[in-house]
Parts: sequence; C-alpha cells; structure tokens
Amino acid sequence: MGITRQYGTMKNGSFRFGPANPSIDLSTVSSKGEFSLSITVNVRDAKGSVAQGEEIIFTVDKHPEWLSIPAVTAITNNSGNAVLTIHGRVGSAAESGYVAFKVTNKNNPEQNGSGMIAFTGKHGGRMKRLFFF
Repeated sequence: MGITRQYGTMKNGSFRFGPANPSIDLSTVSSKGEFSLSITVNVRDAKGSVAQGEEIIFTVDKHPEWLSIPAVTAITNNSGNAVLTIHGRVGSAAESGYVAFKVTNKNNPEQNGSGMIAFTGKHGGRMKRLFFF
C-alpha cells in the first residue's frame, strides 16, 4: 500500500486519511480469499485541535458479487486518529479492477472523503482437484 494521504471534504476542520487508494494483490490473499487492509483517518476541528471520540465509518456502496466487504467503524483517539481495519473476502471469480469506498465522520457528515481499492492479479487460492488412481 502506498502512503499517499487523501484529504476529504469538510465545512469546519480537517479530515484526511491514508492510504488514499489501497491495493490488494489477489494472488496473495489466503486460500479462502480473505484479506485485510487498514486505513488511518485523522480528524481535527475548525481550530485545528484534534477531534477525539468521533465515529468514523468505512463503507462500500457498490461492489461486484465476488467481493464481500462489510462496513467498519472506529472511534478517533486522543490524537484524532482512527484506524479502520477492513476484513473482506473475494470469491474464486475475483478479477482485477477498482472498488470505490467512502470514509465519513458519523458525528459530522460534512467531514468525508472517498478513494478506490485496486484489486490486481488473479486469486490463486482456488480449490485444486485431487485425483486418485
């Protein structure tokens, strides 16, 4: 994953997250197609002070049928950071492409941002057939 930071939209304060566009190499996911990625969000108020106790939500509105990726929430700590650990699963029909995601501050919906998860390669965890002679 890259270290690019994404700045979201906001009326008051700042909201940034990174990596902006995480990447998942399908050939490295588990044999069951399971993967995880982390997105770190930093929230500050209009005065630039850290905003602790903010509920941050990660969502994917539309995704291909081969992908299972639930919504995830996290609360900002006393540094204004929330780490969203996303656990998902890809099916054997997984293919390269992009899936859009959104990160939103539930307490202040004007603070939000979006990015893309890139899926590359081919899922190598397909079940192998076993033949007995």
